[in-house]
Amino acid sequence: MMAGQIIYIGNLKIKKTLKRINELIKDIERNGVLNGIGKPEALKYRKGFSRRIDETNKLVYAIDENGVLWIISCRGHYKNCFLLIKKSG
Repeated sequence: MMAGQIIYIGNLKIKKTLKRINELIKDIERNGVLNGIGKPEALKYRKGFSRRIDETNKLVYAIDENGVLWIISCRGHYKNCFLLIKKSG
C-alpha cells in the first residue's frame, strides 16, 4: 500500500476536500478496498473502486498486483486530476 499524504491537487485547493481525500486514502489502507467510509464500491465497467469525497466528487482508485494504491481520479464524475503525493519515511 501507499504511505504518504496528498499535499496539492490540481485546482482543488480546498482544505476540507484535501482532508477528506487523505481520510479516504488512510481508510483504504486500514480497511481494504471495499470496506470503510465513503460508500466504497467496485466500478462496473473497468477495474477499480470508488468512494465518495462529497455529494458530487468521487475518489476512483485501483490496487495493482504488488498492493500499490493508484489514484485514478478524484473529482466530478470520474474526471482526472493531478496528484502530488508526499511519501512519508
